[in-house]
Amino acid sequence: MARISLLGGGYNSRSLIASAQRCLNLYPEATPESTDPPTPVVHLPTPGLTNLVQPSGAAGVVRAVYRCTNGTRLVVVGTAVYCINIFNNAVQTITGAISAGTTPVSICDNGIIAVITTGGSDGYWLSIAQTLGQLTTPTLNTISDPAFYGSHQTAFLDGWFCFVRPGTNQFYLSPPYWTGTTAFDGTQIASKTGGPDQIVAIAAVNGNLWLLGVQTTEVWYNSGAADFPFERQPGVLIQHGIGAGWSVVALDVNLLFIGRDMGGSMVAFMSEGYMLKRISTHALENLLTTVNFANNPDAIGMFYQQEGHTFVGWAFPSLNQTWVYDLATGQWHQRCWTDPATGAESRHRMNCLSFWDTGVVVGDYSNGWIYFFDLNAYTDAGTPIKRLRGLPHIVSDSKRIAHSSLIVDMDVSQVAANSQVSLRWSDDRGATYGTPVTLSIQNSFSSLILRRLGIARDRVYELSWSFAYPTSLQGVWLEAEKAET
Repeated sequence: MARISLLGGGYNSRSLIASAQRCLNLYPEATPESTDPPTPVVHLPTPGLTNLVQPSGAAGVVRAVYRCTNGTRLVVVGTAVYCINIFNNAVQTITGAISAGTTPVSICDNGIIAVITTGGSDGYWLSIAQTLGQLTTPTLNTISDPAFYGSHQTAFLDGWFCFVRPGTNQFYLSPPYWTGTTAFDGTQIASKTGGPDQIVAIAAVNGNLWLLGVQTTEVWYNSGAADFPFERQPGVLIQHGIGAGWSVVALDVNLLFIGRDMGGSMVAFMSEGYMLKRISTHALENLLTTVNFANNPDAIGMFYQQEGHTFVGWAFPSLNQTWVYDLATGQWHQRCWTDPATGAESRHRMNCLSFWDTGVVVGDYSNGWIYFFDLNAYTDAGTPIKRLRGLPHIVSDSKRIAHSSLIVDMDVSQVAANSQVSLRWSDDRGATYGTPVTLSIQNSFSSLILRRLGIARDRVYELSWSFAYPTSLQGVWLEAEKAET
């Protein structure tokens, strides 16, 4: 009896006869060799969602969740801006409203004020100096300075808010440590010099300012010059642009985004110094060819950390899918929310992410809810989570194989009796699947075994379950032999 090892994440090749391995709401984690593990990789369940708060009257898209540097917690739902009390999660509605829309918004702060930009010509600021203890509710102020032109996103670096002038290759600065009232200096503006292409996104990474254009990317640094404080990093011009402005994710010393060069189609990149490393797979890149990148937002990037894993996720609204890259393993997996009424898979509920004092919070893409990402929750706010793992092709020199028995190597020690795991398989190399059969868990020590599974030349198995208990999947044991005919 041989173990079918599951070493990687999801990989659905453009040609399914090469690989038809879906990995849904599960992520692989390598087990240290020093522990002499029974298998080198275990598949763990992704966190569930627990309700945190839904601001009164908020029923639309959560466009941003943000924790300011002084602890103030801000939420944008539709046109409304809210402040969430750090002590009891009570919601305070901030007076004023931003422009209508469903796209994400950018929030950035300097410890004194927070600035909100939406991608158009408008911008807003509010004081955060008194909001930490929730002594007063701040007022939202419109930025009306004639030298403020709006911005797709906002970055903060070395005392300045850094903005992108929409539709141009220019970026400009606020006054240093701006309090919201000092007039902008109209001379504090500069253009990309390495390429004339439009700036689509801006990010502060490791003390540098990255200007991501349609075709090229530049890196600027604070030179301390008197006329304009930032200068382009000498000799650095990256011949790749960003394909989706909201796909940019800045974390620690790395920048990740969905981009491309003059050669063509979209690729997921991660910076290493001033170089870019391709992190997407051919299977994902094939999927990206179907994304409507003419739409905005067509890819929404976000990240969080749990148990030493840094997960970078991209929601693709036009595909109705969410894909996640794990920096700890270099593997991809898919996340979804399953409609309890129809069973249809949809993109994960997360539309934005932030780390607050007590955990990772998630903003919903349609209903105004704020959730916790909770490793001890096994539903999405009460909705069952579908977890699925496709196995590698079972082949043997193109000979017909008799499948005598299959054992699912799964931790069910905390799973209630009579919970069920669904198993189905394809005998046409992953093109179609037969009717699922169920494996019932009788007790915490029961084996999940199915016998007399027939004969196939090339078979692909697929496991799935949605019970609300902790579990893990290490692999599958298969007893098979070559058939006589």
